[in-house]
Amino acid sequence: MLSLRHAVAYVRQPRLASSELDALGHVLVAHLDVPVRDEARVRLLLDELGAPAGRPPRGYVLDAPFPLGPRPDPNSVRVGVAKVTPGRYLARVEVDGAQSPLDQGPEGTFTGPVVTL
Repeated sequence: MLSLRHAVAYVRQPRLASSELDALGHVLVAHLDVPVRDEARVRLLLDELGAPAGRPPRGYVLDAPFPLGPRPDPNSVRVGVAKVTPGRYLARVEVDGAQSPLDQGPEGTFTGPVVTL
């Protein structure tokens, strides 16, 4: 008699633990709570905070280099941000299709993680 087993897909959401700009301000170094394979497809998603009235917030989807290649810290990813308009942005990282979550305040608005470029 055959026994049937059910497979359950599991996607581990990465979390953006911290980030900083390189010395020139052209590359954002994102530190995640999970290691990222060198062959992973990684994107940085930015949504502007505090856009002036009358103008929609800016949004950016930026691809990390592929392949990521060797890095001193497998939990860190470097993404070019030189073409991003300076400002404050909600930041998410997408690793192979799994997006990091945003933090929510008590009133339900998104509060972070925030990067300043």
